[in-house]
Amino acid sequence: MPDQNQDTPKPKVDPRHLVKIGDSDFLAFEGSLEIAHQHGLNGLSTQIVQIPTEENKQCAIVTARVSVLSGDYMGTGVAQPSNVRGAHMIPHLLSMAETRAIARAFKVACNIGLTMLEEVGAPSGNPEPPQGRRSNDPQESKPLPMSKAQTNRILDMLDKYPRAFTAEEKEKAIVFATSGKSKTLASTFIEHMSQKAQEGEKAPSA
Repeated sequence: MPDQNQDTPKPKVDPRHLVKIGDSDFLAFEGSLEIAHQHGLNGLSTQIVQIPTEENKQCAIVTARVSVLSGDYMGTGVAQPSNVRGAHMIPHLLSMAETRAIARAFKVACNIGLTMLEEVGAPSGNPEPPQGRRSNDPQESKPLPMSKAQTNRILDMLDKYPRAFTAEEKEKAIVFATSGKSKTLASTFIEHMSQKAQEGEKAPSA
């Protein structure tokens, strides 16, 4: 299975499938599906890794495998109440995790550089305080939780470099990505994963 489709040129995106949030453009699922068909989509399967329950804080995890002309590619999708947009989506966490998994797989297979609309979590009502600000409020002195971008970075590395990590390391990474750890810990974890990914890329194929 290819680690990532680096030889494929950046696809042309139909503007009709772009959704603007703030100053950024996001690609809707229909757009990634259209691009995947342009790349010869001929296979798609998903597997449930974790069903949302009270014990796991309603966290759904699904993996997807897509087949295009250049090979097979994997994607991992995670959905939980804290990273979906709106309470109306909470009953559909498993479906959202599946959609995110497929979208991630399309993203790797077709060299899509845009962030998928389905990856956008719940809007934050409390922006981060400016750097250097100090507060006596104990609530504000708590470590900031890892950002959605950090969560996506962890999952992206699992999808793009599947040979670099063992099955146990992949499982630990998914658990970490959904654990709500601090930003500082997440940065350290991502740095470690990046080193592993680079080592895995240099290692000869079996």
